[in-house]
Amino acid sequence: MQSVATSAVVWAFLESIRPKVLDRGDVRPLFGVGEEALPGGKVISRARFEMWPSLTAVAMVAVAAAAYGGLRGHWRREGLDRPRPDHPIREGRAVLAIGLLSVGVYAARLALDAAGMGWVSSYFPLIGGPILFAAVYLAWTTALSAARVGRPLARVPLLWLGFGLAIVPPAVELVRWLATWGPSYAPSDRPRTNPCGSARPRLGRQRIVASQVRTGAAPPSLGLSPPQWR
Repeated sequence: MQSVATSAVVWAFLESIRPKVLDRGDVRPLFGVGEEALPGGKVISRARFEMWPSLTAVAMVAVAAAAYGGLRGHWRREGLDRPRPDHPIREGRAVLAIGLLSVGVYAARLALDAAGMGWVSSYFPLIGGPILFAAVYLAWTTALSAARVGRPLARVPLLWLGFGLAIVPPAVELVRWLATWGPSYAPSDRPRTNPCGSARPRLGRQRIVASQVRTGAAPPSLGLSPPQWR
């Protein structure tokens, strides 16, 4: 349950920091600050409090806490929680292995990008997601094993090293994505002006496409050849 609760917390965090383009009327007070105005009554919300993902995460954390309490009770009844702080925590090796695998897969993806095979690397999130979940699961398993024998987590270096390596690739990609994110517009939402600064009459997307299909060329008002227009 700890792994599922952690995944829910990460999901709520990612939803809260994911930039969005919203209608001005959809901005709720106290849920976000510092919105950036855009043309057409739109605003950029770079971060906000996402209520439902956050409430889901809180509920999952409560369930995980209850499950941990039941597990501790089971340890006490079975006599499995005897303090043995010098007992080795072998599960840490699995965390280190999954961390090295995560970095290796990320390095392979970067190598494919550099070789011009980005279409292959676009499938790597299908591999990285399960690896990251496995890292969370193994990290919690290691932490619970240490808690059962009373060994401080500070004395389980493989746990910290392995989990740190596992989260490096998604952390780097998240920072890069947030740093380069920009709003996108539908054609009908873009402000269009001519060189004199007056508004240019807009032609809806469906009318543009229909005109191109009938004539095989871009509308003359756009001043572009068909390959350039597309």
